[in-house]
Amino acid sequence: NDVELVVINQTDNVDPNSELVEDVLSIITVFSAKLYGKRSHRMQESSKKAKSSSVKRTVTKTQPKTIRVYSKKLSDEEFARMSDFFERYGRCRHFFLNRFCGINSMLAVNNWQALRNQVRKWDKPVKGSKGKLETVYNFQTKHWVGALREACANIKSMWSNLANRLKKLIQGNENFSADQRHLLFFILKFKSAWQAVLLHKPIELPEEYTEALTEIEAKLTDKQIKQAHSCLRRIYVPLPLPGTEVGQAWL
Repeated sequence: NDVELVVINQTDNVDPNSELVEDVLSIITVFSAKLYGKRSHRMQESSKKAKSSSVKRTVTKTQPKTIRVYSKKLSDEEFARMSDFFERYGRCRHFFLNRFCGINSMLAVNNWQALRNQVRKWDKPVKGSKGKLETVYNFQTKHWVGALREACANIKSMWSNLANRLKKLIQGNENFSADQRHLLFFILKFKSAWQAVLLHKPIELPEEYTEALTEIEAKLTDKQIKQAHSCLRRIYVPLPLPGTEVGQAWL
């Protein structure tokens, strides 16, 4: 048939066992290459799927949605009832503002839940009866509780704003020494110390802070300490609350 066979790497006198081993090794090499190739391809496909799924999750989380809100038009009667409720709620809130904006309640407003429990005791002494606040303002307990919580937040802001105002005045007062300013800033850092000064009571602080206060006061004379304390007591704060005149009022 005019066919010529060319044998490459032909070896003479090859041992049959060696030739068999070479054939087996070549077969194992071919199938191993195919096996590893399929595994690599499978790993690549799984990694692609993982990346695509993570991208989809990210898009799902960050995809914005537009929600259309429909509001129902209130009748004149419903609007009047709502206005009346907000007016009563405002009066209740102002009642708490007037009652707890003083120096004695300076620390109590920090925990409005405890203050709520105190109000409940005098508001409803008999369990199951209608409370005084519910009777006066004609709404449920949850409503005056909300007014109390809002009033406490407003009072806390009032004291914080007053402290910032005091710091600016102290910083700009050239009559104070550096040690007096240090003492005043230290007192304003702790509301309990500030309250004690305003009530002419001794300052009581944890032991580590008491030592620091003692070190500061040791650098001042009694006259300088009294001068610093009187500065805190002389500051006016505006309280434009219903039932009081708008303007300056003593704390």
